[in-house]
Amino acid sequence: MQWHIGYTLSQTIYSFLHVHTLRDTDPELIPAERVDQVDHRRPLGLVTIVLRAYVYALLKSCDLSWRELNKGNVYDPVSQTEDWQSEKCDVPLAEALPVNYIQAKLEHALLLVRSFSPRYFPSK
Repeated sequence: MQWHIGYTLSQTIYSFLHVHTLRDTDPELIPAERVDQVDHRRPLGLVTIVLRAYVYALLKSCDLSWRELNKGNVYDPVSQTEDWQSEKCDVPLAEALPVNYIQAKLEHALLLVRSFSPRYFPSK
């Protein structure tokens, strides 16, 4: 991850727009009229379950790394973590969510992906 070698979160993780739109993909908050307009060839669960689980896992992994780097528990003899940037730019890194919650979301996403028929994933 580029963030670990000195680039800022705003140059790396935060440039992934889905980090900033998690609320928009919450299945509990999507208006019914929007659900009715969904292209059923592209299941809504790919966004509301699979993508959300990935983004939460990405943020949580950054949170766990950030905590260890911030405590000084990681030592890199080459760079001595001198280039590491700790600024979070007021964007949450899933700090309030426990790891087991994120893990359950990932397992649910995996079950959903496995349930899709091969027609959703055409071969080349």
